[in-house]
Amino acid sequence: MPFPQWYAGQVITAERLNARNMGLVEQLNDQEVTDNDSSWELSEIELELEPNAVYFYWLGVSYSAGDGGFAWSWSSTGVTLASFTIAYNRDTASGINNGGPVILRRPANTTPRVAGGSGSSNFNSAADRGTITTSGGTPTLALQFWQDSADSSPTILRGGNQTRLVYQRIG
Repeated sequence: MPFPQWYAGQVITAERLNARNMGLVEQLNDQEVTDNDSSWELSEIELELEPNAVYFYWLGVSYSAGDGGFAWSWSSTGVTLASFTIAYNRDTASGINNGGPVILRRPANTTPRVAGGSGSSNFNSAADRGTITTSGGTPTLALQFWQDSADSSPTILRGGNQTRLVYQRIG
């Protein structure tokens, strides 16, 4: 169903009204990885989408990482992303609370998004937003993450309402 356009005399249905609602998916629990084993860890951020639709999404990531940093990507079926990200650069010489360089990217659909760490006890954040275009079938999308480079300190995707995905159908 395309994004609802309302016309005089049209019957309003629950399906058409609900098509504009925002959805929310939360990471409920912390998930931890160590020593960059080069395999993606699936998060709790997973959703099924409607086929042949366009969505806008906002992802707020909360993480903790040492020198190994944090990386996230999307595992998807029948989905194309136009993603715009912002993350803390791995250079922490300026100190975590003193500002510092950030990474602004427009990564390809399967390109990992990277963020620097400032210690496993510090909470950092990254943001990813953009559009999701789905094809036919049963389109799915899942957030996955790993430790970007080998480090003995843990890399943690933070849960407990700290990492969230908000999405809304726009077409």
